[in-house]
Amino acid sequence: MVCYFDTESHTTLNLILYRGRIFCGLCQVGAWGCFDEFNRLEERILSAVSQQVLTIQRGLIERQKSIEILGRSIKLHENVGIFVTMNPGTFYD
Repeated sequence: MVCYFDTESHTTLNLILYRGRIFCGLCQVGAWGCFDEFNRLEERILSAVSQQVLTIQRGLIERQKSIEILGRSIKLHENVGIFVTMNPGTFYD
């Protein structure tokens, strides 16, 4: 399963990403998430989300069965994938 998210100026989606709900779901079912216009996320949200992605990457590399995101232990399915696009010239000031 592939889930596509357009992160351009969607405050609700940004908050959901920030709280880790999307990543928790993707990790548990082994789905792939494609996040378009990732560079349009607010800086504070981009920072938090990047840490969550790093946690997932490390878990996959180390073949962990579960990882901790935002204080919650979640199952890490080996097929999870996270893909982002960052389009130059569209950064906010």
